[in-house]
Formats: sequence, structure tokens, C-alpha cells
Amino acid sequence: MIRIRLRAARSGMIVAAAVLLAGVTAGLAAATPAVAAQAGPQAPRVAIPFGGQLNGAAVTTGGIAWAVGYTPGEALAQRWNGKAWTWESALGVGGSDSDFYSVAAISATNAWAVGYSPSDSANVPLIAHWNGKAWKQVHSPNPGPDGTLLSGVAAVSADDAWAVGQSGTEQNVILHWNGKAWTRVSSPSPGSYDELFAVAATSASNAWAVGETDDASVIHTLILHWNGKAWSQVSSPSPTPTGDFLYGVTATSATNAWAVGYSPSDSANVPLIAHLNGKAWKQVHSPNPGPHGTLLSGVAAVSADDAWAVGQSGTERSVILRWNGKAWTRVSSPSPGSYDELFAVAATSASNAWAVGETDDASVIHTLILHWNGKAWSQVSSPSPTPTGDFLYGVTATSATNAWAVGYSTVYSEGWQTLILHWNGKAWTQVQSPDPVKVSSTELTWNVLQGVAATSAGNAWAVGYDETSAAGSKTMIFHWNGKAWA
Repeated sequence: MIRIRLRAARSGMIVAAAVLLAGVTAGLAAATPAVAAQAGPQAPRVAIPFGGQLNGAAVTTGGIAWAVGYTPGEALAQRWNGKAWTWESALGVGGSDSDFYSVAAISATNAWAVGYSPSDSANVPLIAHWNGKAWKQVHSPNPGPDGTLLSGVAAVSADDAWAVGQSGTEQNVILHWNGKAWTRVSSPSPGSYDELFAVAATSASNAWAVGETDDASVIHTLILHWNGKAWSQVSSPSPTPTGDFLYGVTATSATNAWAVGYSPSDSANVPLIAHLNGKAWKQVHSPNPGPHGTLLSGVAAVSADDAWAVGQSGTERSVILRWNGKAWTRVSSPSPGSYDELFAVAATSASNAWAVGETDDASVIHTLILHWNGKAWSQVSSPSPTPTGDFLYGVTATSATNAWAVGYSTVYSEGWQTLILHWNGKAWTQVQSPDPVKVSSTELTWNVLQGVAATSAGNAWAVGYDETSAAGSKTMIFHWNGKAWA
């Protein structure tokens, strides 16, 4: 039986959508500086019914972006054309209740999405191709009688792409596109249960796939490598006797790649980071403060030897880790409340970084903003406009005098309004922000921003969702044109 992952939207909230859109927008801004000249385009909010979710995202060097997933009844694909997000119908692709899990894009006229289509007898692998005008389903091999689920896809060129997942017999599946057809390629399945979750490729002779393998007693990490001729298993760190998992992989060259996941324990989950140093995969130590585990929510890098990760310890204190090119270490950070959590971090230089989140003074939750000046982290005064609670989920910075933080304020218990704060080099101030849904004290009315990205003082994007009990959830995208948020 194939394990179905990723459907974790709570109460219809499109949490994954906001996170993925934030990532796509950040990549888009970096790839397309011309966006800065836009005068506050009105990006349409795309309605997603309760239960809908975005699972994967990709952006091309030309600035075209995709976010894919499912909405009740069909696979879902949203496209960014440089000015707005639009819903590109995948109706009929894969049939009823189909689901896209991952997407890879090469250009404006060439993209792949993979997932599965359910049936009475077994899950059927789903591969769809975007030709610049429409999504079309492409025939994909379906190894064995018990179905196949595809979880990851990567593309090197128009005639070289990979898709990975698991067959209904609980063995690895790797498919290859040669420009004409998808075919299954032989791949190692060393355990009694094997599954691949992600794939990354940098050339025709270098690709990596990661996941898990079960030897009938313990689950271990699984890393496979493509050398241009065949897939082979590569030794990978599995540090615990209770099981280890890898869920994501990225590569910049044949000698540099990272894989991430976690190691479970009886008391708490421990983050697992593996690095390819040119010859072998080695576990990179990740500090895990306290006996109750650590959750890392945000990461930012300035250079190859300067990066930050932020989150919360199991004792509900703020956690900040720093990478110096050799090791991750915990750096002292303020925790002013009885409950403190950091959700995001942004850095522009070795002496300028921001981390945002929330702090609870035992009665009300307030915004929390910390700053790194090159020597230490300190708390900076930040607006908390409501007496009922304020939260910050995203932060971005372009210089020492320009930064944005976004989240929401609880006006009523179920009535939330967007919250946007700006740093001008001297102080954080609240900036007026739209609320697509009118806040009510009598019904569920949520306006929430969860991610923000900026390329200059005159160009920034904030993403999130709004939701009502009657209309469900809608994705929400705001643009800053140097004068106002629209």
C-alpha cells in the first residue's frame, strides 16, 4: 500500500499555498528584475475550495513560475506570467481526484508535473506536460498491478527529465524522459520497503534521488546517484537505530549537494542534514538545544560560509543557529516571554540580519523582532497594534535601511486582519495593508500574510490567504510599488 503524503491542510486553510507562493515569488523577483518597474499589478486571488492545497513549486530563469497541487475533483496548476497568478485548468488530466505532487519547469513553454490518479484497484502514475498553451497528460509507465505514486520531478533540458516515487509493491520507481517518451529506468530497491521522495539533477550525467529504505526492522536513509549510465545506491548517513528519513535534496554541481530530513526518537524528532563534499555524503551536525527537540522554521544565507536558521526549542524558547562554513552552532538569542518562537529570518550581510516571530507575556501574544548587528542578537521594539494578539510569519530585507515583516493581528477571536511592518533604518512602523475579507466578530473571517520578498525599496511582494466560513479560502498576493500595498 502506497502511503499518501502531503494532504495536511487544516480546516481548509491553504497554509502550504502561502509558503510555496512565498518561495516562488522570492525566486521570481530574483530572476526578473524588471518586475520592479510594475506599478502595483492587481494579482487575482485564485479561489481554492476547502481541502485544496499546493504541494510543489518551480520557477524558470525567465521568471515564469508554477505552483501545483490539487483541489477537490481535479489536479491544480497555477501559473505566474510576470504580472499575475492565473489558474491554468488541468481538468481532464488524470481524471477525477487526481493530484500533482511536484513540478519542474525549463521554460515558458516546457514544464512537467507529476503525481497520481486514484482508481478502484490501484493508484495510477500521473505525468502532465505544459506546452505553452495547455496541460496535456503524457503516457507514463505503471509498474506492477498495484499502482504507482510519483513524488518528485526534475528537468535538465527539453529531452532530459526524471520522475521518482514508489510502486504499489513498495519498491522504488524512477522514470526518465528522453524527449519522446517516459520509460522506467532500473533502480536499486535494497529493502523490504523503499520509497523515493525527491530528485535533483544538474546535468545529463549527474542526478540524485533521496528517500527511505526499510530492512524489515529499521528505516534508513536512501540516496541514489545517476552517473549518466546507471542508478546506484550511495552510502548515506543513518545515525539512529530508530529510523532516519530524507525528504528533500538540492544540488549545485557534481560535487556539492545537500539532503535534509529527520531522525525520530522517543522524546523528540532531531533534524538530519547530509552534505556531499565531493566524495561522500556526511552528516552535518545540527544543534538540538534541550532534551525536547528543536523545530527549525526559517533559513537564510549570505554566502557559502555565512547562513542562519531559526525556530523554537522544545522548552518553547527562541533558537538561532549559524553556519560558518564548517559547522552549525547555536547563537544566544533573546527570549523575552513565557513562550517565544521564531518563524523566519533574512540577512543582507555579515552584520545585518532580522528574525521575526511571536512572544507571549503570559496573557497576550505580541510581535517579536530580533536583529543581528555583527556581534549579537538583540530585541528591537516592534508594533503590536491589538490587545488580543499579533503574529509575524515572514521577513525580508534588501539593505540596512529597508526591511519588511508580515503576519496578522487578531481583532476578534475568529476575526483576523493583515499586519505589515516596515524598517526604515531607524524604527519599525506599521504600514496600512489591505484586508480582502471584512473582519467580523460573529463569523470566521481570516486575513493572514505568511511570506514576503523584496528586491528593492520600491518592489516587494507579500503572500498569504483569506478565508470565510461561507466562501472558503483564497490565495492572497499583495504588491508594494514604493508608495502603497495593493
